[in-house]
Amino acid sequence: MSKFMCSCGEIIYDQSDRLPYKGYFFADTQYFDIIDKITEEITDFIEARVAGREREWIGQSFLKGYPCNKDSDVVHDIITRHLSQGNRDVYQCSNCGRIHVECRGDSSRLDSFSPDETLHKDVFSR
Repeated sequence: MSKFMCSCGEIIYDQSDRLPYKGYFFADTQYFDIIDKITEEITDFIEARVAGREREWIGQSFLKGYPCNKDSDVVHDIITRHLSQGNRDVYQCSNCGRIHVECRGDSSRLDSFSPDETLHKDVFSR
């Protein structure tokens, strides 16, 4: 989604990374499965590397021509591959505080929820 309009009239953009008003939503039922899959795949990579089968493992786990330059790149790609599956984008309007959640099965639709009383415009802040 590149941009959309909140019901308050604010335009919300999604055209770059590290947006302070964007987050990712995972159901609790998915979260631990994702962590388990990431852990298992990283462990498999480490075991293959220790056994001297790193290139073979990479060939089976990634597309042909995968540019494996550093172990940290492989680990990063394993993590992002799993985190991007099943998550839904979540946005908060910086004007009215509404939360917009990508609909399951239809990334072109958003369901919106507004704060009950006080405006919480920083739900993604640390």
